[in-house]
Amino acid sequence: MLLTKLAKKICQSKEYINGISLYKKKEWERALLFFEKSIIKRTKHAESYFKAGICNLKLHRYEAAFKYISKALELEPSHIQWKEQLEQCARHLDKLNNHMVSKSSTEEDLLREKLNTDFNNPKLHDRLAEILHKKGRWWQEVDTLKNAIKLDPSIPERYFKLGTALEKMGRFNEASIYYKKGLEFNKKHDAIWYYALGYSLESDETNNAENVRSSEIAYATAISLDKKLNSNKFGIGAFHQYKGRWAKAIDAYEKHTSINPLCAELYYRLGLSYDRCYQWDKAAENYRKALSLDENHPYWHYRLGFVLERSQKYLDAAVAYQFAAQSNTKHISIWYYRSGYAYAKANKYRQSCEMYIKAYDSSQEIYASQTKAIDNSDTHLNSYRKKLKYESRINTLESAISNSCINYGLWYELGKTYESSCNWNDAVIAYHEGIMRNNIYTKDYYYRIGYSLFRDGNYQQACNFFRKTEIFGTPYGAPDDILTKNLTFRRNAIYTEFYETLSIEKNTILYESFHGASISCNPYALFLDIIDDQRFDNFRHIWVINNEKKIPEHLKNKKNVYFVSRQSDLYMQCLASCEFLINNVSFPEYFIRKKGQRYLNTWHGTPIKFLGKDIKDEFLAHKNVARNFLHTTHLLSPNTHTTNILLDRYDISNIFSGEIKELGYPRIDRTINLSSERKEYIRRKINANVYDKVVLYAPTWRGIHGKATLDIEKLKNDLEKLADQDCHIVFRGHHMIEKLVSEQNISGITIVPSEVDTNELLGAIDILITDYSSIAFDFFVMNRPVIYYAYDIEQYNNERGLYFPLNELPGTVCFNNVELLNTLSGYLRNEICFDASKGVDKFCKNDDGSVCGKVIEWFFFEEKSILLNKNKNKNKNKNKNKKENILFYIGPFIPNGILSSWLNLTSVIDRDKYNISLAVDPKSIHSFQERFEQFKRVSPDIQVIGTCGNMLYNIEEKWLNDKLNNQFTLASKEMYDIIDHAYQREFLRLFGYSHIDHLIHFEGYNQSWVIRFANAPKDTVRNKIIFQHNDKLSEWRERFPYLRVVFDFYKSYNKIVSVSEKTMELNRDNLSEFFNIEHDKFIYCDNVQNPDEVIKKSDDIDTSGFNFENDKIYFITLGRLSVEKDQQKLINAFCRLQKLYPNIELLILGDGPLKIDLQRQIKTLGLEKSVHLLGRISNPFPLLKRADCFVLSSNHEGQPMVLFEAMILDKPIISTDITGSRSALEGRSGVLVENSVDGLFNGMRDFILGRLEFKHFDIESYQKNALSMFYEKCLH
Repeated sequence: MLLTKLAKKICQSKEYINGISLYKKKEWERALLFFEKSIIKRTKHAESYFKAGICNLKLHRYEAAFKYISKALELEPSHIQWKEQLEQCARHLDKLNNHMVSKSSTEEDLLREKLNTDFNNPKLHDRLAEILHKKGRWWQEVDTLKNAIKLDPSIPERYFKLGTALEKMGRFNEASIYYKKGLEFNKKHDAIWYYALGYSLESDETNNAENVRSSEIAYATAISLDKKLNSNKFGIGAFHQYKGRWAKAIDAYEKHTSINPLCAELYYRLGLSYDRCYQWDKAAENYRKALSLDENHPYWHYRLGFVLERSQKYLDAAVAYQFAAQSNTKHISIWYYRSGYAYAKANKYRQSCEMYIKAYDSSQEIYASQTKAIDNSDTHLNSYRKKLKYESRINTLESAISNSCINYGLWYELGKTYESSCNWNDAVIAYHEGIMRNNIYTKDYYYRIGYSLFRDGNYQQACNFFRKTEIFGTPYGAPDDILTKNLTFRRNAIYTEFYETLSIEKNTILYESFHGASISCNPYALFLDIIDDQRFDNFRHIWVINNEKKIPEHLKNKKNVYFVSRQSDLYMQCLASCEFLINNVSFPEYFIRKKGQRYLNTWHGTPIKFLGKDIKDEFLAHKNVARNFLHTTHLLSPNTHTTNILLDRYDISNIFSGEIKELGYPRIDRTINLSSERKEYIRRKINANVYDKVVLYAPTWRGIHGKATLDIEKLKNDLEKLADQDCHIVFRGHHMIEKLVSEQNISGITIVPSEVDTNELLGAIDILITDYSSIAFDFFVMNRPVIYYAYDIEQYNNERGLYFPLNELPGTVCFNNVELLNTLSGYLRNEICFDASKGVDKFCKNDDGSVCGKVIEWFFFEEKSILLNKNKNKNKNKNKNKKENILFYIGPFIPNGILSSWLNLTSVIDRDKYNISLAVDPKSIHSFQERFEQFKRVSPDIQVIGTCGNMLYNIEEKWLNDKLNNQFTLASKEMYDIIDHAYQREFLRLFGYSHIDHLIHFEGYNQSWVIRFANAPKDTVRNKIIFQHNDKLSEWRERFPYLRVVFDFYKSYNKIVSVSEKTMELNRDNLSEFFNIEHDKFIYCDNVQNPDEVIKKSDDIDTSGFNFENDKIYFITLGRLSVEKDQQKLINAFCRLQKLYPNIELLILGDGPLKIDLQRQIKTLGLEKSVHLLGRISNPFPLLKRADCFVLSSNHEGQPMVLFEAMILDKPIISTDITGSRSALEGRSGVLVENSVDGLFNGMRDFILGRLEFKHFDIESYQKNALSMFYEKCLH
């Protein structure tokens, strides 16, 4: 040991030792410098990489930390603690972006690696079980806890957790066994444990008399031990209520009413249970019984009001709410509010107003019966006082507003003054103007409008505003604490509430440029024409601007122009209610266009640099822009090049249902039509005189995610040299770059003031210097010189990418500042000719100075069926050949047979007849290296739609969805209707009004996607298909209890497709009756294969490192290391066989949760030299080709792809006789054996002895038939 330490120290470099000294002092920056020097000297020194990584981690440079620690682990992979640090980096990176993180960096995998060396540590099993429980992988949690119990059977909590996991799996009888064992060890005798035992016994499907008696005894014991739930009075229903098992609570409380028929609270609890099951009439009946026995419970009256409101008995509900509110000793605002809401629904508007007023202020008197006059006792005196008190103040406020129209506080004060003077109508107007200028939703404004309308006798309209004093006014029966715990959910819930409750405000236009960073570009050009167009005199114009300082002066005091901050409450209201929406980038991820809204996306430039899926810096970074395009009714393009980019590179051309037109760019009108007066004004603003040659340097943004990467020293040097030329140099760039330039104080350089519009600026300059910016295209129309200063073109092209060489554009390309200065000098002296005509013809032929007018006519006044979402093939860029559109979901790209089947299928679907799109969850792919590698196999012509943002819920929808995820079923049809509505909205959020013929959930498992596709709108999707790749009943019972939810939504699909006839028959017989699914929905299609790829890959060089020996027989199996594949059974059979035939070996390819168990089994049986766990290999076919016989030991399969791959390679096959394998092998190559250790043993022995016969597989005939089945059965 001493020698090892000494040797290690000798190997340490001087730089490393100095780094460690600083590292111990926590001088991270200085220490890092020495570790980096150490790495340069000794490139294989793992400790230097690790320490450099930790220094970066301490400095919050997570990406650098991840790279250094990854390299350290690559050099020395045995360091568990290093892997834990790598996981910490990964977590930080995941918060910042979708950084690719190896799956081995997760805590679960770290624990599994620890267990490989410390299996007998029960605490490691406990921790792994906790992680598996959180992930909902209860079947694995069960096995893990069983291991922990074997190692240490004395901990009662383990039995309870195991029982809970088994209960989740629906294995109630087994759960009761472990609950009983836990109670043997538990000396505390907790009541909840006995309840759990009773519940599992009662829920067991056998329902035998013994279980019923045992359940009753356990329940009785729980009640006798209970000190918290008062179950001795209310029975076992109190426990069911505590656990949220409301249907069970109903049964228990109903029975208990016969024991205690005069207990008011018992009926209240029974009513509450019906309430939670959305059985409103039954709930009302029992609430009334409770109140008839004891009416002195205001909250019970409130609950009665709630269920009456939900059953639309509004007048009864209003009275119950009112009684609850007035009889309660404490003033509860929301109770009065609910009464007012219900009275309004019952058309009792006067009573409604009175309740709303009480909700807002319990001391407020009702003034409606009084006259409007302030005091008629002395008319002259009153008039004098009124003028002093009100008229002068009104004049003062109106004068202030005329100078500061955007100040919402002034409008509010004006409204209060009008209200005080009983000028109700003007008060309403002033308050409403204040609302439209206040980014924060302020209930007082709505109350004051409601109150003014009420005083004016306009009760119905008053109710509309009183209702808005609460954002969440809808009667939800769910807890709302999540609104304060999760701010993202709160924001999305607010938008959802606005989306669902606000009607579209006619004659309102919302404009947004660059996410609210400025008032500029195409939306601004359109706005300037619209504001001067008499047809829009009665319109309201709402601009999204995040910084009030950037509002142009000439707009600040226009009373019909309003300004909102992006993501504010007011912004979300406008987004959900404005009739017309105009944007040049994208609205937030939560945005959904309503039917009746028109959405024009103008984009913001002809692209030189890569866009959409061509962007290299982030996986599917374009996903929200693409989603926005799918919501547009009108998509504006300046030219064919841009049209192709927007549709094809954003992967939407297949399903886009909007209309795209190439009309030119509105903003270029401002360049072409610049008046001489305006030109002179701009030149004065940039300090240029009449005779100056003005040169604009406008470099493009360099950086990612808001971080500038521009070399400021080079920029400064270039600007200083440009300033020496015989011209006036002005600079415009990103605001961050402009700030850096301004700090340099470069003489002779003018930074263009922010109030000068870029396109107007182009009309006032003589020469443009840029690089990769679309500003060059805008300038072509002036036919004035353009210089492309592309000093970093190679780096930029590698990092970002360019669509065409710059030398193909009008102008001159310069690669260094010497060339730049010479070219500029040549243009200034008229020594170089410039002709933009080719560029104009290709990119600007539509820009004739009248684009704004054309776009306005198109967007506002041309009535299109598209606006009613009735178009199918109207878009000239879509469905040119009337192809049918298929949208697939395939899951997270886990490498398995399902993915292989899909890749094979999509490789042969006829592209002349079908367009293929694919929906994916980017985070579930890009964070895992092996999944991302599989994703790269997707055919380039398949358009990928990446999801973005969180699903939108209101409070109740979230509560019900959580309940569905937890309990796998809901208690009433109304609950399912609410879930359906939420997922209908979610499908619309993700895919807009896309044209989709066939929606195919090919994976067949993901619950959210199953419900999402089930609720796709029937008017845009005509055929919904879901695949079954396995024996679904077995999977439900053994592994995936959530499949109960999947089965419930099968009814909404047109076809349920199994991958073999026998699998279809099995699933149909098991599921159709229980889940009420029509028999004829069940069909089958054989899996399509890809024989060319299998054969080609089998000839590749084997990279596994495994060496075959000529005198041995090799059995091989491929598959996930999991329970259903049952490699343990195969190893046991192989162990017996090897005793007879020592020259045999077994190769097991794959990875999975049973890896550690299999390693232990192999070690225990002494098979380390003959059974080889080779892990997951990206190309297993060379090994499969070299092996002698393929063996499949699965307990259930759909139609195993690996059997067909083995047949393609003419490999002898032995498989357990299960439904899926039988359908694959019968009549083809391969032998079926009994699904047991004996069966596999006999099969492998018969192979060695040459007793088995194998047929040749006719892959060509099979392939042709499989593809025909897909076309004829699925798509017709």
